[in-house]
Amino acid sequence: MRRLTIFLLIVTILLTACGGSAGDASTSTPTADPFTELEREVAEQRQLALTDPVAMTLISGDAFADLSRAKLAEYYAGDKARTDAATYWLLGLVAERDLDLIAERGAYYDTLVGAVYDPTEHQLYIVRENAEAAEASLDPGGLSPLEKLLLWHEIVHSLQRQNFDIGDPGQWARQLTTDATWAYTSLVEGDARYWEIRYFTDEISRDEQNAIQEESRQRSLAVSERADALPDFLRALGSMPYIEGERLIEYAHTTGDVERINMLFEEPPVSSEQVLHPRKYWNEPDDLPVEIELEDLSLELGAGWSLTTDDVIGEWHLRYLLEHHGAGQTEFEALRGADGWGGDLLQLYENGNDALVILTTVWDTDEDAGEFQSAFAATLAGLEESAGIWQDGERYITVTSDGGAVTIISGTTDAVVSAATTAVSP
Repeated sequence: MRRLTIFLLIVTILLTACGGSAGDASTSTPTADPFTELEREVAEQRQLALTDPVAMTLISGDAFADLSRAKLAEYYAGDKARTDAATYWLLGLVAERDLDLIAERGAYYDTLVGAVYDPTEHQLYIVRENAEAAEASLDPGGLSPLEKLLLWHEIVHSLQRQNFDIGDPGQWARQLTTDATWAYTSLVEGDARYWEIRYFTDEISRDEQNAIQEESRQRSLAVSERADALPDFLRALGSMPYIEGERLIEYAHTTGDVERINMLFEEPPVSSEQVLHPRKYWNEPDDLPVEIELEDLSLELGAGWSLTTDDVIGEWHLRYLLEHHGAGQTEFEALRGADGWGGDLLQLYENGNDALVILTTVWDTDEDAGEFQSAFAATLAGLEESAGIWQDGERYITVTSDGGAVTIISGTTDAVVSAATTAVSP
């Protein structure tokens, strides 16, 4: 199953790019009705009503590149791409402060082929590597086993739209916090991935399984150089909602039935904590994220400083932050440091070329807060320290606590980190 796992990680990045416009008709060929039977098979497995068969179209790799970049531009509308990159850099998650997220992720998507579903247009695109392949006639018998598997995943998305009105990723990003967007993405993608895996393991022959694994291996080799160039954090940001979301769906299905999965769409998880710990969603429905309200500290930081954005990043991002920076001797120790998350608020301040992040976290218990602070403090070991502020050559970092709250401060100068520390102190 290892090769299948590698393949699913490739699909993870591919499917993150779905949505938007596929370009003009000269790059696409509408397909005919025979796919309706395939939709019926998926609908029967997922036990959802097929009320509006999806339109299916072939597109070339170039058209897919246009589609994926349109999706990314929608997702990173306004100044989001720049402010996200600055935040990631201040937290030490990426190496470049001015990382062009649309270009980085778009260039990687350009190398991928498969299938994508656009919920806005209710359109499913089958992506072929070149224009000649995209112009070829298409019928269910002409699909490779891997393409059929990809379609299975995407048809689940179509059924989600028909039965639950799921919207699109750009809409989620505009309306929700980063943490709530991650949670909803995990639900939507985890559901499709769960039924895709069941199709692979339960519905097809061993020969077809082998063919899928071989084709996925060839594709993984084709994109390995591009994948290696993508920052680890961006790979994880794209892949983990599929992986953790599938675990959420599996838990719901194995402890109940399909209706239990559907309940998740009626009342979606509101935080990554509820995805990472499904029992909390089902057994502790009142354990909702604590809303933190902090005043604008621009005046306290000094002349020229202003609050650019605020957000909630959630348990998964904190978990990854600890793991990425090597907290603890084992992965389990790093993950444990983020358990007990109660809520957070991230503020990004800017002043010309200078920037500052104040990340305030609250925890279920003082013990949980202490574990997180200790885990994060361990990531600072080896850095140069002066008066409680550490530096890595580019950033100045400190961590403070007040009862059940822990605050991480990272900025481009020691003066602003010191000012921020004073401002947040009780």
